[in-house]
Amino acid sequence: VDESTAAALGYAVTEPGAVVLVFDFGGGTLDLSLVELPESREKTGGFLARLRRGSPKHHTARVIAKAGRVIGGSDIDQWVLAEVLRRTGISTKQLGSDYAALLTACEAAKIALSHLNSADIAFEVDSKSYAVTIT
Repeated sequence: VDESTAAALGYAVTEPGAVVLVFDFGGGTLDLSLVELPESREKTGGFLARLRRGSPKHHTARVIAKAGRVIGGSDIDQWVLAEVLRRTGISTKQLGSDYAALLTACEAAKIALSHLNSADIAFEVDSKSYAVTIT
């Protein structure tokens, strides 16, 4: 069972009979599973126990659809980096050994934006300081 389907099955204990769509947006991939859960908690428990034993017979949950794409958090880090470079007029080539540090700062800003309205990215290239605010 893939991760996004397994996550959907975890909801079966609290939401019997529900149809659940799970988005698993990871570092490199986006996986989705649409799963119809068992109608009762009793069936749910038996289904999950069979999964743990490796016996998938008599499923009471049904995977309606699942899909995956090669896009994830690392792609967003690259998009933030590209925006920072665009705003400052710096090329990737100019970054040289500062590339990894700036990419890490872009990732930190992306994470901060999950709970803030804006994030500042401060960095240096060739001893010159830059600061960019992203929203």
